[in-house]
Amino acid sequence: MILAIETATKVCSVAFKKEGRLDERRTEEYGHHSERLFVFIKELQADWGFKIKDLSAVLVSEGPGSYTGLRIGASGVKGLLFGQPVPLIAINTLAAMAWGIREGESYPRIIHATIDARRKHLYHQAFEAAKKEFRPLSLADIRTLEELNEDIGQNDFIVGTGWDRLDSDLLDSSTQYGIDKISAVNLISIYESEMMPHTFDPEETNEVIHLLREVDPAGFDPRYITRKKAGT
Repeated sequence: MILAIETATKVCSVAFKKEGRLDERRTEEYGHHSERLFVFIKELQADWGFKIKDLSAVLVSEGPGSYTGLRIGASGVKGLLFGQPVPLIAINTLAAMAWGIREGESYPRIIHATIDARRKHLYHQAFEAAKKEFRPLSLADIRTLEELNEDIGQNDFIVGTGWDRLDSDLLDSSTQYGIDKISAVNLISIYESEMMPHTFDPEETNEVIHLLREVDPAGFDPRYITRKKAGT
C-alpha cells in the first residue's frame, strides 16, 4: 500500500494504491492545500481502512515549485510519519510532471516540464521519453521566458503551469498539457517503474542529482530552487 502527496503547484493531490487499485483526491484551488491535505488523507483512510503504519511507503513531490505548497507538503509528511516505521520517498516534481505524459505515438518525445515562477521566469527541466527509456536532458532550473522561447523546439511537448506565457508561435507548433496532468498518481507510477532513473549525473556538475531518493522524514527539506541555487 502506497500513499503519495503532491503539493508543489496550485494542485493538491493525494493518491493511494492497494493491490493494483488507485484512488485520488485533488483540488486545483490555490490556497487550500493546508486545509485539504489531511482531509484527503483521512477520506482515503476511511474509504480503504488503512493506518499509516500499514503503508509500504509514503511518496512526496519535493520540488521545485511553490514555496508555500512545498512547505505544506513537507510539514504534512513529517507529522504523518512521526514515530512511524514507514519509508519516505522524495521525487523530483518536474520529473513527475514529464513522466505523466511520457507515453504517446511520437518517439522520442522531448518533454519540457514547467512551473510558473512569476515575473518572467519558469521552473524548467527537459526530458526525453522513448518506448523503454526516460531520461533528463537538463538540470531543474529557473529559466526566463525568452530563454525557453529559444530552447523549446517545434513538435516538443510542454506540461505544467506558466507555459501559456510563452510566444504564441511556439505554442502553435508544440503540444501543451495543463494542470490536469499534475497528480500524485504520477509519483506512484514513477516509484513502481524500473524505467525511471533514480539519479542524473550531468556533465556540467560534479555531483549526482537525485530524481528519486529515500529521505529521513524528520530532516526532510524540499528543494527550493532560486536563481543562485539553480540546478541543486
